Amino acid sequence: MSSIKRLKTEGERSVRVVVASSHHHYRLHRHHHHRHHRHHRHHCRRQLHPLERLCAGSRSAAKASICEQDDLNTYCNANYDQTMLDSLNKLRLQGKHCDFILEVEGEAIYAHRVLLVIASPYFAAMLQHDVKENREGKVKFMDVKTTDLKAIIEYIYSGKITITEDSVESLIFTANLLQIDWVRHQCEEFLKSRVKLTNCFSIQRIATVHSLEEVRNHCEKYILQYFPRLINFEGFLHLSFEEFKAMITHNDLYVQFEENVYRSVLNWIKHEPEARKVHLAELLGYINLPNIRSNFFHNHILTEPLFKHNIQCKGFSTDRGRDCSLDSFQSTRRTHHRYGTPHVVFVGGADKTSQALKTCRMYDIYSGKVSTIAPMKEGRRNLSIVSLHGFVYCTGGYNGQRALKTAERYDPIIDQWTQITPMNYAHSDHGSCMYKDLVYVIGGDRSLTVEYYNPTTNKWYNCPDIPSKYFMGNQAEVIENSIYSLGDVQNRKICINRFDPREGRWYKVDNSNEFVCHFGLVACDHSLYCIGGWPQSLSNLCKRFNVRSSRWEMLSPINVGRWGQSALIIEKEIYLFGGKNAKSVTTVERYDIEQDKWFIEVAINIELFKGKAALTYHRSN
Repeated sequence: MSSIKRLKTEGERSVRVVVASSHHHYRLHRHHHHRHHRHHRHHCRRQLHPLERLCAGSRSAAKASICEQDDLNTYCNANYDQTMLDSLNKLRLQGKHCDFILEVEGEAIYAHRVLLVIASPYFAAMLQHDVKENREGKVKFMDVKTTDLKAIIEYIYSGKITITEDSVESLIFTANLLQIDWVRHQCEEFLKSRVKLTNCFSIQRIATVHSLEEVRNHCEKYILQYFPRLINFEGFLHLSFEEFKAMITHNDLYVQFEENVYRSVLNWIKHEPEARKVHLAELLGYINLPNIRSNFFHNHILTEPLFKHNIQCKGFSTDRGRDCSLDSFQSTRRTHHRYGTPHVVFVGGADKTSQALKTCRMYDIYSGKVSTIAPMKEGRRNLSIVSLHGFVYCTGGYNGQRALKTAERYDPIIDQWTQITPMNYAHSDHGSCMYKDLVYVIGGDRSLTVEYYNPTTNKWYNCPDIPSKYFMGNQAEVIENSIYSLGDVQNRKICINRFDPREGRWYKVDNSNEFVCHFGLVACDHSLYCIGGWPQSLSNLCKRFNVRSSRWEMLSPINVGRWGQSALIIEKEIYLFGGKNAKSVTTVERYDIEQDKWFIEVAINIELFKGKAALTYHRSN
């Protein structure tokens, strides 16, 4: 028996025939016919996944419609796309309604033709022509990994893919083969986010092989910027001659010091000396000899065995007068890119509650910008710092409980502090300086001990004690071949002692200046400049001690009296940062030595009390 119901509604013409019998139920659907409307109220256009193009044709069947004579309201199921994808993926995993097979490394991956066609131009071209794969309903891959193909099929059905450092290169190959641009782009972004010192050359090589121009450019920029820290890495040593030459001659290369270019050439040549020594003379020609420090030239270049046995290189060790610069504008720009510009690093200090600080900042002298940099490993006040070969060495200090033996090194290129070997003795309110590639630490609050640090061995070595014990600390500077230490002693005077590192001996120089402590100290030419300090009545004084005549000279006072500040020589001028005078002093002052005049730098304010400042050259990002 069967029954037929005919349903009609105004505004909608449709026929639904329901045939019922004891054996079968058949439902026949006819398309709905609607009058055409010039304007639709809603347009749902979303492009979350290629499969949505398949879903678009069937969305109308899932939408609930309320049809009125004068209006049409359309409702959109927001979860429809994901629900459809999940259902299709479930069918694939169950092997239901699959009509195509992908064979790879002995495994069979089942899929639906229509999805492959929608997602991949590679499959679209294959399955729309009368080719063997289309007829047989399967395709065999020879140079593709099973894991990669499965990952991409999973993406086609889910819109998700997992990328790892181990899989990214082979995944790029498979994505290129199947022409799935989104996966390729995600691999590119993944590679860019993983670039670091240990893998930048290998990632650059991957980018070159697979024509990833954006990744290759990213790696090149990274290598040019971090060049001084790359010259000892394995990837650097495996560069071809053409790659190495292109790098050291690039206009945007940041070398920090010209000595690093020299080191890079020798490292690269010595990695395969027999095969590469033919390039030595040409590569040495790209080194700007006039910018190499004299002591490095005499200690390293003149004694290098490679030059003695290479006739073409014999002239290199004596040619220091060659000018490699172009016109003045290009030379200045290239110099800034190659060596960086002066930056001041501010380290540690005390906050308003006298707590020791870890925080550090960097001041770009040319741009006037102050930026936060990586903090130290531990908080320190009353510390001392010195700049050596592009690194900043921070020694000792006080952490609020005790004087410290620990020391740290800051690398501005990678913005990172690293702990070095602790000192033999604790030092606080002490002086430090650099002499012949060594870091000297002298005295401090009630301390007589002196020691120096060799960065090459990462060890500290003891020196003879200072002949005078300082009551509230001291400062140290280098003039010619002597280290001068200034500090207050118990007779309420400033005592100057001189240490000759060549002799390993201390000499008393002067003990005539009135008492002052927590002053700023710099050396320029043959004079020591003692600036500000405590007590407050002397906090704006500026004096100069000539080490040749052993005489003090009073100079123009600073504009804002202060103590606990830090002083630096920057391009033949004295800069004064931070300090305190009843309250924190944030004004920065600059002293013109020739004019004997102090100027307030209105463009910058720095709060720094019982911290320290050091000068380094750095190329800002």
